[in-house]
Amino acid sequence: MNSQPTANAPPVRHPGLQRPKLKLITAPVLLLQGRQDLAGEANIYEAHLLIRNSTLKFINKCGHMPWLEQPAQTWKIVNEFLHSVP
Repeated sequence: MNSQPTANAPPVRHPGLQRPKLKLITAPVLLLQGRQDLAGEANIYEAHLLIRNSTLKFINKCGHMPWLEQPAQTWKIVNEFLHSVP
């Protein structure tokens, strides 16, 4: 598990990502994605940079549905995040 994207490529502009609105989020946010997700890591990493109180986690050997592909690791990360929120 690592919090950094694997590539240093610039973010791909996704039309559905509402960048200005992400900057307005103040609540703690967990961004969780499988390392092998075909969606890539650029958009979630960009969201992490825009949401000031976000935590970004990746799960190795996991695609687009971590709760199905790696349920134990997913819920471990979720529980750790929930216990860290004041």
